[in-house]
Amino acid sequence: MTITLGGGRDNAPYHWKSVNAAAVLFTVTATMNGGTMQGNTTITINYNGGTSFPIVIPNGQNTASVIIPAGSVPAQGAGSTGTYQYYVTQISNPSYGLQGTGAFPVSAQIIDTNYGAAATYYTAQTVYWENTHAPNVAAAISGTTPSATSITVYWDHLTDTNTSSIHGDFYEYRVYYSENVGGPFSQWNGANDATLRDAGAAVTNNPFPAPLSDPVRHFDATGRKYTVLPNLKLFTDYFIYVAVVDVFGNERVTATAGPIKTLPFSIEVTITDGIVTYRNEDFPAASAPGDYAKRPLRESNARVDVSIVATSDKQPDSVKVWFTNNMALNIVDYLAVPPVINSGAYAPPNYLESATAQKAGPNKWTAYLPTTSPIIKLGNSVRFIVESSIGSASTFSDIDAVTDQDANNHPWAFIVETRTTFTPWPTRILNNVITNENPVAYPAYYLTEDAYVTIKVYDIKGRPVATILDGAFRKGGQNIKEGGWRGTNKSNKKLGIGLYYIHIRAVRSGGGGVILNKFMKVVMAK
Repeated sequence: MTITLGGGRDNAPYHWKSVNAAAVLFTVTATMNGGTMQGNTTITINYNGGTSFPIVIPNGQNTASVIIPAGSVPAQGAGSTGTYQYYVTQISNPSYGLQGTGAFPVSAQIIDTNYGAAATYYTAQTVYWENTHAPNVAAAISGTTPSATSITVYWDHLTDTNTSSIHGDFYEYRVYYSENVGGPFSQWNGANDATLRDAGAAVTNNPFPAPLSDPVRHFDATGRKYTVLPNLKLFTDYFIYVAVVDVFGNERVTATAGPIKTLPFSIEVTITDGIVTYRNEDFPAASAPGDYAKRPLRESNARVDVSIVATSDKQPDSVKVWFTNNMALNIVDYLAVPPVINSGAYAPPNYLESATAQKAGPNKWTAYLPTTSPIIKLGNSVRFIVESSIGSASTFSDIDAVTDQDANNHPWAFIVETRTTFTPWPTRILNNVITNENPVAYPAYYLTEDAYVTIKVYDIKGRPVATILDGAFRKGGQNIKEGGWRGTNKSNKKLGIGLYYIHIRAVRSGGGGVILNKFMKVVMAK
């Protein structure tokens, strides 16, 4: 016995059909003594003791089909599903007479009277007749992880997607997302992410119970389902909801979340005390905050250079560096309900301060963590995160901000380990002969006052070939070592062998003229 057509899903002996769909076909295939029927054979089908209907296999044939009559389809109420089992209850043939009681036996058996009391059992076909009955509901969205251009959405898997249950007609999850709480919404479904869909009878992508840590089918280590919404706008709020859909198109919203803000495209930090420099790659995201001891700095005004790459219309209006010497302080939570300054909440060990960064160039900001702060003192361990704001909206970032929603679990960290014995540097180029073994020349200088610094490179004919800094703010009273020049031009192509000049020019930030104006030689060698 098989049941086909009428839409829905078939996975014999289970079938999911709608009472609103016509032409559900019931087919019986039989043999007599290993061959075809001898005479017209009437097979009576009964469901759950209800109305019977016949199927006649003609003489010389093995198969016959009928559309299940309206009287054998339940009057199912809207928003519900009824379970019905269809059995063979009687067989009638002119050669063998009548077999079976015609009623609905508990064992669903046919008694073969020609061979005594031996019983032959026939498998029932189970049909779940539904009437606009959407799948069961999963729990709320249990997490979101935004990056710059995507959001990973996690939710609890459906409580039942078995291929033998009422909800075996599950078809797919759909995720809707919008920049506005009221829409319009974009749809992300199984056509975009195949793991959201179970188009066939076998529930392969969404089995129940959910597997643990199955990235191929998008289950995390706790059995949550997830998908990734791509190609989103940077630094933008999104409202999200998840729906479940069955094979008939019945949809039910299961969970909502928002607003979830995407992050700046990328954020990297460099910190220096004027002599020692640590770049972003020196702060491994997988390391614990306690590894600050691996990055000792001198007790001086620490300069933090922040690089935030974003689209032109999503550049931050302001950037701050929040820093603390309390290694257990959750900076983000602390700022969510800020204490009253000078109330004692900022007293040790909860010192927390911010340094506002100055725009230093395209996508670049510079902040100073000054020694006037009680945090930047000898022996202190210091950790910091970056706040970037557009209007009234702020995003907090740590080392793994692009991949990790928690902006506080991997802050940048260092230790103030050495007291500064200060001797002002002369203006010079550290490594003024560029070779394959020593490929970088570093401008180094001392500023008597706060200033805006421009550093450019010229060839022997006085033509500008590269710009290292363009009006970048630098704090006075400290030795400064800039990022180096690698002998390349504005297009980042290697220049030829010869003599070049690096021009360092600093203009007092408060006005009043030039305080540094030096040309220094650099040789490009083989």
